[in-house]
Amino acid sequence: MKRLITSVTVVVAIIATATPASTAEIKYELRPLNSGKCLDVVNGSRANGARIQQWTCSGNSQQKWYIRSTGHVSGEVYSIVSAHSGACLDLRDNNSGNGAVVQQWTCSGGYNQKWWLTWDAGMGAYRIKADVGQRCLDVTGASTANGYMQTWDCFAPGTRNQRFRLSPDSPRNAFSSHQNGRPAAAFASTATG
Repeated sequence: MKRLITSVTVVVAIIATATPASTAEIKYELRPLNSGKCLDVVNGSRANGARIQQWTCSGNSQQKWYIRSTGHVSGEVYSIVSAHSGACLDLRDNNSGNGAVVQQWTCSGGYNQKWWLTWDAGMGAYRIKADVGQRCLDVTGASTANGYMQTWDCFAPGTRNQRFRLSPDSPRNAFSSHQNGRPAAAFASTATG
């Protein structure tokens, strides 16, 4: 009887910890080119309305993000989801103007939570553009100091405060190919609600 319980326990433990590589989501740090800092949920908050900032990279979960396909026909529109809170990168009050506040909010699938990721081969980084208003995720004032994110008119190529490197949580998950300007297949293909 003792041997049977031990065997069952081992089998259950193996099944519980096994995650097929094809379904494992990759967490990313989103790093503005102009500062090299990380997109961060202020104070590690889990609350709706918590602002998004660039902050010195610490490896903490409030600086990790999932990039999830929204199922858009073009294949370039994503939800950016905090690994810390499960909330989506969101434009407060659907604001489509310059200086719009970027926050986290419960994922709803709204247009204010959809982001176009476009590969800029010349800079080796992504431009992240809000579906609402078609403005770019932007480091306020092109600052290299810790501070809030906003959206602003998208500037020409070469604008480092509007270009982001997506650093995978683990080097084994790194991707290097960008086909037709689209993010690599490493991004999750499941739509968010």
